[in-house]
Amino acid sequence: MLKHRIIWFALTIITVLFVSACGSDDGDTSTSGEDGPLKVWGMGEEGKKLAVIAEDFEEETGIQVDVQALPWDNAKDKLLTAVASKKGPDILQEPSTWVPQFAESNTYLDLSDYFGNEDYPNLKKENFNESAMKSVELDGKIQAMPWFVAVNALFYRTDILEEEGSPNGPETQEEMLTLAQSLSERGDDQFGLGIPPEDFNLMFTFAIRQGWTYENDKGAENFKKPEFRKMIELYQEIFQNGLSSVQDQGKEPMQALADGSNPMFFSGPYMVSLLQEQAPDIDGQWNVRVVPTAENGDNFIGGTQLAIFHNTNKADKAAQFLNYMADPETQVKWYEASNSLPAVNEAWEDPILAEDEMLTVFQEQMEHTQLPPNIPEYEQLGEQLVNSMEKLIRGTADVDTVMEEYYQSASDILSD
Repeated sequence: MLKHRIIWFALTIITVLFVSACGSDDGDTSTSGEDGPLKVWGMGEEGKKLAVIAEDFEEETGIQVDVQALPWDNAKDKLLTAVASKKGPDILQEPSTWVPQFAESNTYLDLSDYFGNEDYPNLKKENFNESAMKSVELDGKIQAMPWFVAVNALFYRTDILEEEGSPNGPETQEEMLTLAQSLSERGDDQFGLGIPPEDFNLMFTFAIRQGWTYENDKGAENFKKPEFRKMIELYQEIFQNGLSSVQDQGKEPMQALADGSNPMFFSGPYMVSLLQEQAPDIDGQWNVRVVPTAENGDNFIGGTQLAIFHNTNKADKAAQFLNYMADPETQVKWYEASNSLPAVNEAWEDPILAEDEMLTVFQEQMEHTQLPPNIPEYEQLGEQLVNSMEKLIRGTADVDTVMEEYYQSASDILSD
């Protein structure tokens, strides 16, 4: 274990234990009795929609479900409190990047006995997207069930890019940069590519497209690799040449696409419906394609998992709920409710997904994915990367300075 992380986690647990001891128990974090309803923690708007899907499960099985939608801004703190007090939900929803951190503290029930069990026919490893399944297999255990996946593609204005001779969008990173340069020269406040300066996931995905890989046994040395440097040099080119706007000058990607000031940006499938609903004036003037290739055309695959809390007394019922959520028909229902991509392969055979040309682009992109560094410190490393890259983006530091500063910060985060 890493000393830095152990100290941080121990101090956090001590704090939440103190708060729990001093405050009153509001009943929200107590695992319900064996005969009570399944308690499920959902997150944000997805938690609210999950409550509707849970009603179908209740009708089919007779098992009652109590879904509590937690706001994202305090969900992690609430889960830390649950780990410390050993009073949590039976089932919890989590983004995939949280799983390594909480797996380390034995938050989850090992699902290995349920996967491949004939009583839970939908819980088979081969049923799920391969990368998504790998993201939940840690320390020789199946920590959670892939629920839905997230992957980005390139959104672009077909009419504007057609004027540049590229109606189908750029196929390569070099073509993308050439287009972005030309588009940025159209006049004041005109750019070529929407790159949010605070999005560390996008920074890391640009790194993997330069051929970078994160090797767990190399720690901070991963950030000295020449492929990682290429990503930093790429960001320097994009921002210092005005191909993308810095944070305080930028617009929301959908607005910038609609008014043409930023005709290309990366986003997920939820953006398709948002553009259709909120930008009808450009209907038929935009499209989506797989990300332009550099050394490869890979992208990170993320998403959300469903896990069973380690001290539940309703494990079999909770597994039934997961089995229901992994049913291909349920996966399609969830897509219709949330525009989230199914993690179950068979769900993609449904005409609602299979006959949608834009969704097939995301399905194609899912075949070219890598996992983010599957380590507890990933988000911490990402936040520090944003801090270091801000200086480069604003032109106050060069590539060498950013490389060295980030290497030192990463070394501290990952140190023994």
